[in-house]
Amino acid sequence: MLLLIGDHDDPHLQQLCVELRQTQPCEILSTLHDHLLNTQFSFYSQVDGTYSCFIRQVDIEINLADVSLAFCLSPLFRLEGKVQTQEARFWYFSWKESLYGVYSLLALNNRFINKSVENCLACQSKILTFPIAHKVGLKIPNSLISNSKLAINSFFNQNSQVVLKTLHQMSLNLENEPTMLLTQKVSEQDFFNYSQQNESPLFLQDYIDKLYDIRLVVIGLEVMACKIDASRSQIGRVDYRAYDLPNTPHYHVEVPLEIKHKIVSLCQAIYLEYACIDMCVDSSEQYWLLDINPFGKYLWMEYATGMPITRTLSQFLIRRQLSSNTICF
Repeated sequence: MLLLIGDHDDPHLQQLCVELRQTQPCEILSTLHDHLLNTQFSFYSQVDGTYSCFIRQVDIEINLADVSLAFCLSPLFRLEGKVQTQEARFWYFSWKESLYGVYSLLALNNRFINKSVENCLACQSKILTFPIAHKVGLKIPNSLISNSKLAINSFFNQNSQVVLKTLHQMSLNLENEPTMLLTQKVSEQDFFNYSQQNESPLFLQDYIDKLYDIRLVVIGLEVMACKIDASRSQIGRVDYRAYDLPNTPHYHVEVPLEIKHKIVSLCQAIYLEYACIDMCVDSSEQYWLLDINPFGKYLWMEYATGMPITRTLSQFLIRRQLSSNTICF
């Protein structure tokens, strides 16, 4: 059985499950708060060293021994925004310990795409991935992660245009509507009142005067690319995630073979079999790496361009399970 892990209502998982079920047994394990409220979990460890694990959720029952491969887009719902009582925190961290233990068992038996959840979380860090990306020959804008005002001022002196980005995308609400913090241009004056103490590290980067963005979906050795042109958008010029879609056309494109090879080499170096990667292209046709997301989404690009990303991913998962080792449960 192929196991998909994440938000049960996520159309990525739903469409992937439909595609896989044409030839393979497949289930979705929901990691949403409300679904876990109605989930039964049992892990048995015997004195002779054998163990088993069963998860019952709504109308499905998962025997871990039957899972041939797991693909995860969301290992657990975010605690942000939930009532932070002691009981709620105890409940959350008990589920986290249980589910992450299951993920680790699957990873131990080569049953987890992207090696492990821990590896996915580590690969979201620019501090890890930027040096490795540089080693494989990818260009990365000058970047600073710091809470030192001296370092911040020095960075502005060295770079003519600077953008502020988030180190970690978190769930936010504005007037009771979900939102996110977008990349924005900033000046040294914006940090005039920045404190010398008790400030969290922030992420500054040299602004690339880009012609357009490229969103890559890496699936095994395949690289599928979408050109996202927000040059005509007043609100999406700096960050296309403002999603001014009428002024942000999407195109299926082929990136240069050299870039493909470097991207695949990067993913192999950090043990990612699946990832969404953001790049941009400047007026000199230089490709710049901006971000790597092992839990990345792609469906809007599939709708906009017709790229068969879901089918490619499902075929990869089917092939990948054949290369897994014998289950040791």
